[in-house]
Amino acid sequence: MKNKPSLEKLRVLILEDSPADAELMAFELRSLGMEIESSRVEAETAFSAALKDFFPDIILSDYSLPSFDGTSALAMANRMAPGVPFIFVTGTLGEERAVELLKSGATDFVLKDRLPRLSLCVSRALEEVAEKRRREQAEQDLRRAHAELEIKVAKRTRELSRSMDALRASEGRFRTQSEHLLASEEALKKTNEELEVRVRERTAELAKTVHTLQAEILQRRKVEIELRQSNEQLNRRAAQLRILTGELTMAEQRERKRLSRILHDGLQQHLAATKLQIGLVKKKLADQNNVQSLEKIEQMLVESIQMSRSLSMDLSPPSLSDGGLSSGLIWLASRMREQYGFQVELIEDKISRLPEDTKILLFESLRELLFNAVKHAGVSAASVQVEKVNDTAIRICVRDDGVGFDPSHVNSTSEGMGGLGLFSIRERIGLIGGDIEIDSAPGRGSRFTLTIPTGRACTEISSNPSVVVRDEAGKPPLLPGMLQAASLQVLVVDDHALFRDGIAQMLAHEGGIDVVGVAGDGTEAIALAMQLKPDVILMDVSMPGVNGMEATRVIHRAHPDIRIIGLSFYADEQIAAAMKSAGAEDFKSKGCPASELVSAIRDSRN
Repeated sequence: MKNKPSLEKLRVLILEDSPADAELMAFELRSLGMEIESSRVEAETAFSAALKDFFPDIILSDYSLPSFDGTSALAMANRMAPGVPFIFVTGTLGEERAVELLKSGATDFVLKDRLPRLSLCVSRALEEVAEKRRREQAEQDLRRAHAELEIKVAKRTRELSRSMDALRASEGRFRTQSEHLLASEEALKKTNEELEVRVRERTAELAKTVHTLQAEILQRRKVEIELRQSNEQLNRRAAQLRILTGELTMAEQRERKRLSRILHDGLQQHLAATKLQIGLVKKKLADQNNVQSLEKIEQMLVESIQMSRSLSMDLSPPSLSDGGLSSGLIWLASRMREQYGFQVELIEDKISRLPEDTKILLFESLRELLFNAVKHAGVSAASVQVEKVNDTAIRICVRDDGVGFDPSHVNSTSEGMGGLGLFSIRERIGLIGGDIEIDSAPGRGSRFTLTIPTGRACTEISSNPSVVVRDEAGKPPLLPGMLQAASLQVLVVDDHALFRDGIAQMLAHEGGIDVVGVAGDGTEAIALAMQLKPDVILMDVSMPGVNGMEATRVIHRAHPDIRIIGLSFYADEQIAAAMKSAGAEDFKSKGCPASELVSAIRDSRN
């Protein structure tokens, strides 16, 4: 069998049927800064031969293989290459099965969608291998010292033996000498015997000392291994809990977004389209009583749209989804003031983009703390301070001067506050490596301090439209029967066909206004704007792909003379300001009266 290679050149045996996945594993390992020598196999016979001839430092194995599974591979590796780290790199693996494999001798496992974690697993495994080799080297040094001592004792014994032989030879030659020589010989013999006894005693003492030292080393090594295994298990559990916490937060956010999308894309679009149709019917009615009835219905629809929009924003605030934590907190402060007359003083440092799950968890936690202040503190104001801590964490402090409470009563069974609750906030913040401190007492207000590690970095994503949408004839799509030349040409942009067509039909009955085209997304809007050069564009803010803000920015930069009016169900001052900053001339709510929208279009002449 070949000698084991040094850890400066890592031999990796990859049991994988996908060459692409195997290359990705090797690429991740090269990020360790070591020279990698890898060999990929995918069959049982090839794996057995590689264990004999390649002699790997570490084994990476997929769990599901065409010829045999990961359990058989692990058993073969334990039998033919004991002590070589064995790490599973697989697509899916249940927790119970993962625990069984770890108990069977697997070093660790890594999911393929989290492949960067492979470097950390391999580093830990290599540290264990290096530690094992250091212990083996220490044992070899100890055995070598013991052997050298035995050689010295044997050499001394041989020297003494030669001296005895010489003395015996002298005794034969000088037998006739005096009794004095005989006495000297006896004395020398006695001295030799005493020396031999001392040597034997010393040798026994050394052997006992070596045995005791070996026992102590073995015991210490056993304790170190047990501690290391316990720490690794705790670290794995902590990492799994952090992942589960993030997944739970994102699952809750996905459900909020789903409900918000149902309200926005379904109910609100139908209500708005119905309101437009009622506006058309009102113009055709001569009976004033019927007109008044329709006006009442229209007002009810406006109120329904407002309630739906309010619920949609509470479920998934656009400022939080489209911006960072700072935008979300500004919206939250405004919302608390509108809903409850509760003033929130916001003091914040400039914070980089946070991971999505961390941002959502912080926002919901702060919303819960402020709601508790409204409900329980008995005050009409609170402060929120956000600050960076050495570029490694952020600290958020929520303070009020209310009635206060006893923090020792906060537990999993006594809150009854709804929402996340203080106990749930503490648990979730803790699972992502953060902490919450509660400083309160009856009669002296409350202060909640959340400290969160910044963790993973996120980058801003901006759209860069470069595709022009055309019909089969190579022309931009137009509404059938609509004129392409009129005194005031309007392009309608909205990703919801029901609302988009309702606007177009409503404007078709207005004198001096012609709808020359419609677009369903930002990319198509840019293409039609460049092609048609309309006088006015009604631009929906929230659209998939290239949104209304980015499309407005591109169109305004190319044709500043085109007047753009932003449209959104969210009558949000921040959204309106962002649209006007991108180049929009005006901003209207989709729930506004039709006459107000028509007036805005006509005012664009001026």
